[in-house]
Amino acid sequence: MSYCTVNEVKELTRVKAKNLGYKDKEEDFEALLEEWISQAESLIDSYCRRTWKNEEEIPDAIKNVTLRLTSNIIAFHYARRDDPVKKVNDFSVKIFSSEIFTEDLRQDLKPFRKSQKVKVFKI
Repeated sequence: MSYCTVNEVKELTRVKAKNLGYKDKEEDFEALLEEWISQAESLIDSYCRRTWKNEEEIPDAIKNVTLRLTSNIIAFHYARRDDPVKKVNDFSVKIFSSEIFTEDLRQDLKPFRKSQKVKVFKI
Protein backbone atom coordinates (compact mmCIF):
# COMPACT_ATOMS: atom_id res chain seq x y z
CA MET A 1 0.00 0.00 0.00
CA SER A 2 1.49 3.31 -1.08
CA TYR A 3 0.68 6.89 -0.22
CA CYS A 4 0.61 7.68 -3.95
CA THR A 5 0.85 5.82 -7.25
CA VAL A 6 3.37 5.73 -10.06
CA ASN A 7 0.75 7.19 -12.40
CA GLU A 8 0.15 10.13 -10.05
CA VAL A 9 3.90 10.82 -9.99
CA LYS A 10 4.08 10.61 -13.78
CA GLU A 11 1.13 12.98 -14.10
CA LEU A 12 2.59 15.55 -11.69
CA THR A 13 6.14 15.50 -13.02
CA ARG A 14 5.47 14.66 -16.67
CA VAL A 15 8.53 12.41 -16.48
CA LYS A 16 8.85 9.75 -19.16
CA ALA A 17 10.88 6.54 -19.28
CA LYS A 18 13.14 7.90 -22.01
CA ASN A 19 13.97 10.98 -19.86
CA LEU A 20 15.65 8.73 -17.30
CA GLY A 21 17.36 6.42 -19.80
CA TYR A 22 14.71 3.68 -19.84
CA LYS A 23 13.83 4.00 -23.52
CA ASP A 24 12.25 0.57 -24.08
CA LYS A 25 12.08 -0.56 -20.45
CA GLU A 26 8.82 0.83 -19.07
CA GLU A 27 8.68 -1.86 -16.34
CA ASP A 28 12.16 -0.95 -15.07
CA PHE A 29 11.24 2.74 -15.15
CA GLU A 30 8.08 2.12 -13.12
CA ALA A 31 10.07 -0.03 -10.66
CA LEU A 32 12.46 2.91 -10.17
CA LEU A 33 9.55 5.28 -9.51
CA GLU A 34 8.06 2.77 -7.04
CA GLU A 35 11.40 2.65 -5.24
CA TRP A 36 11.54 6.44 -5.03
CA ILE A 37 7.94 6.54 -3.75
CA SER A 38 8.92 4.00 -1.10
CA GLN A 39 11.90 6.13 -0.08
CA ALA A 40 9.69 9.22 0.16
CA GLU A 41 7.19 7.31 2.32
CA SER A 42 10.00 6.16 4.59
CA LEU A 43 11.20 9.74 5.07
CA ILE A 44 7.64 10.86 5.86
CA ASP A 45 7.06 7.98 8.31
CA SER A 46 10.35 8.69 10.04
CA TYR A 47 9.63 12.41 10.33
CA CYS A 48 6.07 11.91 11.55
CA ARG A 49 7.03 8.97 13.80
CA ARG A 50 4.11 6.92 12.47
CA THR A 51 2.77 5.02 9.46
CA TRP A 52 -0.61 4.91 7.81
CA LYS A 53 -1.65 1.28 7.43
CA ASN A 54 -4.66 1.34 5.12
CA GLU A 55 -5.59 3.53 2.20
CA GLU A 56 -8.76 4.93 3.79
CA GLU A 57 -6.87 6.56 6.66
CA ILE A 58 -4.16 8.29 4.59
CA PRO A 59 -4.88 12.03 4.72
CA ASP A 60 -4.82 13.90 1.42
CA ALA A 61 -2.03 16.10 2.78
CA ILE A 62 0.18 13.03 3.25
CA LYS A 63 -0.53 11.93 -0.32
CA ASN A 64 0.34 15.42 -1.55
CA VAL A 65 3.62 15.58 0.39
CA THR A 66 4.55 12.11 -0.92
CA LEU A 67 3.97 13.27 -4.50
CA ARG A 68 6.00 16.45 -3.98
CA LEU A 69 8.81 14.65 -2.18
CA THR A 70 9.02 12.03 -4.94
CA SER A 71 9.09 14.80 -7.54
CA ASN A 72 11.97 16.39 -5.59
CA ILE A 73 13.85 13.08 -5.81
CA ILE A 74 13.28 13.06 -9.57
CA ALA A 75 14.44 16.68 -9.88
CA PHE A 76 17.55 15.90 -7.83
CA HIS A 77 18.27 12.97 -10.13
CA TYR A 78 17.95 15.23 -13.19
CA ALA A 79 20.19 17.89 -11.67
CA ARG A 80 22.94 15.48 -10.66
CA ARG A 81 22.68 13.16 -13.67
CA ASP A 82 24.58 15.24 -16.19
CA ASP A 83 26.67 17.62 -14.13
CA PRO A 84 26.81 17.70 -10.31
CA VAL A 85 28.32 21.19 -10.44
CA LYS A 86 26.45 24.30 -11.57
CA LYS A 87 28.03 27.55 -12.64
CA VAL A 88 26.84 30.49 -10.52
CA ASN A 89 28.77 33.25 -12.29
CA ASP A 90 32.05 33.67 -14.15
CA PHE A 91 34.21 32.95 -11.11
CA SER A 92 32.35 30.51 -8.94
CA VAL A 93 30.69 27.15 -9.13
CA LYS A 94 28.34 25.42 -6.73
CA ILE A 95 27.55 21.78 -6.11
CA PHE A 96 23.85 21.01 -6.36
CA SER A 97 22.25 20.60 -2.96
CA SER A 98 21.06 17.14 -2.02
CA GLU A 99 18.18 18.50 0.06
CA ILE A 100 14.97 16.90 -1.15
CA PHE A 101 13.00 16.90 2.11
CA THR A 102 12.55 20.66 2.19
CA GLU A 103 11.24 22.93 4.93
CA ASP A 104 7.89 23.49 3.18
CA LEU A 105 7.28 19.74 3.22
CA ARG A 106 8.16 19.55 6.92
CA GLN A 107 5.74 22.39 7.65
CA ASP A 108 2.95 20.57 5.82
CA LEU A 109 3.66 17.44 7.89
CA LYS A 110 3.74 19.16 11.31
CA PRO A 111 0.05 18.49 12.11
CA PHE A 112 0.64 14.75 11.57
CA ARG A 113 3.80 14.45 13.61
CA LYS A 114 3.55 12.47 16.83
CA SER A 115 5.34 13.97 19.76
CA GLN A 116 8.06 12.06 21.50
CA LYS A 117 7.31 10.97 25.00
CA VAL A 118 9.81 12.05 27.60
CA LYS A 119 10.26 9.79 30.59
CA VAL A 120 11.40 11.29 33.85
CA PHE A 121 12.83 9.05 36.48
CA LYS A 122 12.77 10.04 40.11
CA ILE A 123 15.42 8.70 42.45
